[in-house]
Amino acid sequence: MVANARWIRGRCPPAAGAARCRRAIAAALVVISCVLVRPCWAGGRRDAAVATTDWGSAVGRVYDAVTGVPIEGARVVVQEGGVFAQEGRSLGTTDKVGRYDCRAPLGRISTKYSAAGVLGSALGLGGLLGPVSTTTRRIDATQLNLRVTKDGYQPFEGVVRCRRADADGFWVGMEPVLLTPAGSPEVSTSADGWGGLRILEVKVEPAIAHPREKVKVTVRVQAPAAAASKEKASFLDRLFGGGARSQLELAMYSNMWRRGKGLALVGEEGGVLNFAGEIGLPKSVSSPSVYITVAVERSPVEIVAGQGVKEVLLQVIAKEADTKAAELRLSAAGLEEQEDNSGAAAALKELCARPDATLDDLLWLASVSENVHDQDAAVRALKQALQQIPEGQRPVVMLGQEMKTDAARWQLFARYAAALLKNGQAEAVLTQVLPEVEKVPEKERPKQVPAAVMVAIGSAYLDTGKLSEAQAVRDGLNKWPAEAIPAEARTFRHKLRMAMSEKAVTDHPGNAQAWADWGRALVDEGRWEEAVVKLQAALQRDPNMLAVQRDLAYALLHLRGREQSVDQQLDEAIAAAEKQVGGTPGVPESKSFYDWHTLGLLRYRKACQQHAQADPAEAGTLEASEHALIQAVKYGRAGAEVQEYVTFSTQASYSTQEVNIAGFAYPEAACDYLVLDSLEGLRQHRDDYLAWFTLATALLDLGQPESAAGGLGECLRLKPDFPEAQYAQAMLALQQGNRQEAVQLLRAVLAVNPRHPFANQKLAELYAEDGDMVAAAGCLAAHAAVYGGAR
Repeated sequence: MVANARWIRGRCPPAAGAARCRRAIAAALVVISCVLVRPCWAGGRRDAAVATTDWGSAVGRVYDAVTGVPIEGARVVVQEGGVFAQEGRSLGTTDKVGRYDCRAPLGRISTKYSAAGVLGSALGLGGLLGPVSTTTRRIDATQLNLRVTKDGYQPFEGVVRCRRADADGFWVGMEPVLLTPAGSPEVSTSADGWGGLRILEVKVEPAIAHPREKVKVTVRVQAPAAAASKEKASFLDRLFGGGARSQLELAMYSNMWRRGKGLALVGEEGGVLNFAGEIGLPKSVSSPSVYITVAVERSPVEIVAGQGVKEVLLQVIAKEADTKAAELRLSAAGLEEQEDNSGAAAALKELCARPDATLDDLLWLASVSENVHDQDAAVRALKQALQQIPEGQRPVVMLGQEMKTDAARWQLFARYAAALLKNGQAEAVLTQVLPEVEKVPEKERPKQVPAAVMVAIGSAYLDTGKLSEAQAVRDGLNKWPAEAIPAEARTFRHKLRMAMSEKAVTDHPGNAQAWADWGRALVDEGRWEEAVVKLQAALQRDPNMLAVQRDLAYALLHLRGREQSVDQQLDEAIAAAEKQVGGTPGVPESKSFYDWHTLGLLRYRKACQQHAQADPAEAGTLEASEHALIQAVKYGRAGAEVQEYVTFSTQASYSTQEVNIAGFAYPEAACDYLVLDSLEGLRQHRDDYLAWFTLATALLDLGQPESAAGGLGECLRLKPDFPEAQYAQAMLALQQGNRQEAVQLLRAVLAVNPRHPFANQKLAELYAEDGDMVAAAGCLAAHAAVYGGAR
């Protein structure tokens, strides 16, 4: 996740009040910036292991914001070193499908040679003594600053985030840019998740068919509207004609055939493309319910997030007596498509009361019942499904797939146990699911029993107060392959950690370490207010706990209105954090990202404090902060993908190794990198408003509004009409507890940028919290009109 990625979306109001609010906050921020960021930041050059030194490709597309048509001939420039160049490799021009390919500084490519590998190659033992060389490609960029211009359109200049990154090819794919017409009151924007293509509808005829019958599949696809021009040919004719038609490909999939079947383009009407294909049904099918999935395989334009795949239900019946059940399934599917889950649940209950209801029908009923919060019905449906699985090792069809009985039963037990927990029946998990697990020898459980079943059992122990048993389950999960552990395991482990911490304090209320452990657990979950209380309790019992002083200051950094408390304890907290990272004689240096990240933020806060006091030690503190953040970035990178190549010749053999790293393992690490990159840029170009903006938004994403305010104020001083900075103002106001100011600012942003990728959703969230569901629905509808639904 990159900086700003957690920011979300609202609706425009009358702009007068919002404008007054915006001007007032902008003025306040400028005052703050004069306090925080007047002198030029000092410090040495960035560490070579962190600095961006190598260029790769930045690939993206530019569209007309009104029609959605790709813009040909737009000029795209990537900012480098605080400058948008007039010529050179950082420039690109969009082609007929709006695509550009510019060179941009993305990260670092380095090659190291191994003496052992070279010797081994000479002796013909290269594969045994190690690789001759190791090439590491590392992409650090999570966003780039772009300028996009085209005659007849409002220019765009700002931050564009990376949608994807490929370290092996050393390129990044950028989010789309939407340009508004010249003279429009609306600004051009970067549009995260936007797309010009979406599947509108998939139909199958007949919807109830018989074996060996042929059925027709039709698909309607929304494509960009025709460009407003004097040309008679529509955009679609120009885009897909002349050999480019093959750039849009759709295929349909089902468990009835092994490979995808293509769909043919049969017509176009009003910006909607019509595709069709035919399927010959086999003489028998394992289940009456057949799902046909249609997917966009290739597209010349961006696809709306999540709307490049759609499925349709086909019923295949062998005798007319099965017609009623088939009609009920189709009715439920139609109601679910219309988001009428209550109606779908009623149809499925009627279906599952019939003797010809299938295992899949019961699983479907369970899912829909959970959607309408009818946990009793979900539990009953899953229990009935378990009873339908035949004894012995006969194949069973579940979720449209044929599988062995044991596999089907264990998958069902996992769902059943989870449903029991949601329904508050933890004891039933221990009496109904645990005995099934105990029938399997302990050594065989990691091979047979899904980890999800064990997580549910551990959660049931936890819910019934059996902490030692829950701890045994947690420890036992280490025997399961890491890739088999479900996401729910993280929640289970966190809840268990909290419960054990609370119990330790209850059993030993005078134990400072018990209070400290509880506080640390709360810090790790971002529960800052609770963490402060527990950590203060630990210090009351033992004032000499340096690690607790550090954790307390770090928690206070994230609390509103606690700046004075933070500043008073910074020196002690920094000393504790420095001790935690080690590196002194006899103490090994920590390789923990969070240890270095914490120290970096504490030092940064200290530099801000010194700046406010005109303390000359500020420059040294800031340099020390950067050093800690550099270490944090080193230890916060995403996992490496390693590839090894062995080459044989008549003389010898040798091997080379490639290590590809793209992105960061922690969202905070991406923000740390942006802080470092911004500070480096500001040393060279003090008036780069985008560097100030990036610095401020990265700090906001790290939950540091006071540290961010100065950079944001400087950005607005340099570029008062920058809409993204105004959106950042709203996020700053929220973090400082000023909800009404945030609402007004979000409305102001949407007045000039109704296509903002996050403002409507964030405003809807605030309206919903205030109980104004009508206004919230309006914001979400406005967002969906541009982006095709909430993400």
